[in-house]
Amino acid sequence: MFTHSLLLLLLAGGLLNLAAEIGYYEGGTIFWEARNPDNPLEITVNFEFKFDASKKSYTHNQCTQEAIDTHKKLRTGGSFQIESDFTGADYYCTHLKDGIATGVYTLTHMMPEEEATAEINYEECCWIPSILNNAQIIRSGKGWNLVSKINTKHKDGVSINSPPQSKAFTVFSIMSGCTYRIHIANVDANDDIVKCRWASEMREECNENAGDLCGQPYFDAAKSKPLATWDQGACELVFGEGDPIPSGSYALMVMLEDYASVESKEPMSKTPLHLLIDVFRYDGECRKPDLNVPRLCFYLVLGQEFRRRMVATATSSNYRITSIKVDDYSTDTPTRVPGTTSDYEIVFRFTPTQEKTYIICAVAVEEERFVSSQSCCSVTVVRTEPEALRVDKINSIPAENSQEAEAIVPNWAIKFNREIQQGVFSPAYVTLRDSSNALIWRVDATGPDAVVVNGDTLTFPNSHEVFLDFKTEYTISLDEGVVQSAEGQAQRKCTVKSKPAEWSFVPKQPEQKVPRLTCSVSSMNMLIPTDEVDLGGHGPEIMHLRDPRCRGSRHNDTYHRMWTSYGMCGTTFQRNGTDYTYSNIIYIPEKPYSPAGTEVTRAPHKEIRFSCNIPAKTIKTLPYNPSLPIIEYQVFNGRANFLDALTDNSLKLFDASYSQPYKETSSHPLDVTFDTRLYFQGKARCSGGRNCHASFESCWATTSENPYSWPRHELINEWCEADETLQLHESDVSNKVRFSVGAFAFLGWRIHDTVYVHCNLFVCYPVEDSSECTRVCQTSTITGRESRRDFVSVVSSPGLFWQK
Repeated sequence: MFTHSLLLLLLAGGLLNLAAEIGYYEGGTIFWEARNPDNPLEITVNFEFKFDASKKSYTHNQCTQEAIDTHKKLRTGGSFQIESDFTGADYYCTHLKDGIATGVYTLTHMMPEEEATAEINYEECCWIPSILNNAQIIRSGKGWNLVSKINTKHKDGVSINSPPQSKAFTVFSIMSGCTYRIHIANVDANDDIVKCRWASEMREECNENAGDLCGQPYFDAAKSKPLATWDQGACELVFGEGDPIPSGSYALMVMLEDYASVESKEPMSKTPLHLLIDVFRYDGECRKPDLNVPRLCFYLVLGQEFRRRMVATATSSNYRITSIKVDDYSTDTPTRVPGTTSDYEIVFRFTPTQEKTYIICAVAVEEERFVSSQSCCSVTVVRTEPEALRVDKINSIPAENSQEAEAIVPNWAIKFNREIQQGVFSPAYVTLRDSSNALIWRVDATGPDAVVVNGDTLTFPNSHEVFLDFKTEYTISLDEGVVQSAEGQAQRKCTVKSKPAEWSFVPKQPEQKVPRLTCSVSSMNMLIPTDEVDLGGHGPEIMHLRDPRCRGSRHNDTYHRMWTSYGMCGTTFQRNGTDYTYSNIIYIPEKPYSPAGTEVTRAPHKEIRFSCNIPAKTIKTLPYNPSLPIIEYQVFNGRANFLDALTDNSLKLFDASYSQPYKETSSHPLDVTFDTRLYFQGKARCSGGRNCHASFESCWATTSENPYSWPRHELINEWCEADETLQLHESDVSNKVRFSVGAFAFLGWRIHDTVYVHCNLFVCYPVEDSSECTRVCQTSTITGRESRRDFVSVVSSPGLFWQK
């Protein structure tokens, strides 16, 4: 007997060593269920594993397409052990893609009476031969063991317990030197707390031939550099936070456990999950596309199609998303999302055939190489439909059968019977049709044009303008799934999609908003509808009266306000028969005047003119002549004797080439528009046939021929450019100087006044080749010889009139 046992052990060892060289295993899981509520002793065990279909093995039958098509039962190289019972492990091959096959098998186990716990083991050899855990220093082979704990009694004393269910992509591909967070997807039917850890040899969760391949994985022989660390709160594995991980494949053996509460110390049951990480090297910055699939659970009635839009974002607009892969399912080639440069989308569809929970995991692939983190959701398939999510038609805007419904789409608010979140079953449309069934408006409620507010209401604030005929019937319809119930976010429960709906309404005649003027005995108050004026995103303070210091203000959400007393803000007065008329103008520029405090503008504007008539009998006037005693007065007379030395200097307006001056007329100013550039030339007539130099010491504009009147806008000040549009131009002779400036108008009640330009023309007679006549802009006071001037004359241009 002893000799026979020894020979069997040697034979088994030889087979294991041979299998290790041709290993094929790439990951798997075991998940048990007590499906029969009338008999919790009846346990269904679900086995799923992934393997390299190209590898041949003496211990299991290979997957072929023919085996998939004929649903052929195949043999594995191991067996199930539940407590002391052994059962041969068969499998059915369900998928074969990219050289990776998926095998599944389901068996039923009857627990002994009064027993609620048991342990399941499935041992086999071997992982694929290229595993690099611990720098490929593996003590005694690469065998694997899936260990699950059955426990049907929940700690609440009432429920039948269910273990955590998990799923992962066969192989995660990550770039060396980058940081990744990989969520271990899980679902627990009891809504228990799920925690993740490494499989442990101390807890007898490893194959005795797995050696130190089981447990915490490292990528160095000294076991000082962990391959990944746990974020326990999120059940996520974090890669790449330390030294770069060497290229190659690494095996991960994870254990998920369920706890009745956060305070619980002991888990009730456990589920194993094995997977591979494939690390590759790339000489460049980290490239990791983003795929955001919210971790939601969806209810679906058996036989219905599950449909979900998935959007991935490339690392840069220079790259494209070449695929969005869903584990075990085929998907279409992604297409670019309209209006974006880096977003790509697919619509994933599948129709479940079993009443169970499906975990759907997806990754995005950029340029067929760079992979996103895994994103997963779950679909719980039921026979009986859960509580429906329906539209509250009566309390929606527009309401059902309303004869005075809201006609403006951005003001619509569709209310539901409980809290909602945006729909994910894309596309799902809200559609508006008229009485002849013609399409008027349509929007995909799962896209950016729909917004959930107040928890239970769907709105469309970004909708384009839709013009509805008043007193005409319209019909609004909602596709199934325009929104989802919000339970999946707050209560760890599955969410349901909204039911389709349809109802009719009649838009009401909207209240016409018009400017409102209120005249009192001492002031006037003007209210301007906010939707009647375009302020370019600026506040009402951009508006002003004739006196620019008098600005608009906010009255409420519907109106802006402009107020003035009759004696302020440039208000004009006129006596007309038996009435006094007080008038002013509201100026509405396209943008704020720049720079702050300027007296002029180059921006077009709109005007609202308003006036109040006050009966003269309401105002009592008593004229009088002031008689103030004069104590003393003195008279001083003088003469500006330097004027005798002035020569005949001039300032004229030219065309852009300075070849033709504009004809001056005293009766009619030159009409110019805001987009006109004005070209000025000053000329000094040198006396006695001598050579002279001219320069502009200062130039300014007024609304009067009087150069010393007010207001005044500076153009040149002490040879320095004072207007942002002013440019100095070269002249062909020294006694001519030139500049150009953008046309402008004075603010307030002077906005239609004629503009006059005046300049101080500095004229200098140089001595031989002296440079003393050169005048340039200085930031400090001019001193010494450069301060000497021969004379300055004031010259003015003809009038310029701003033309609308």
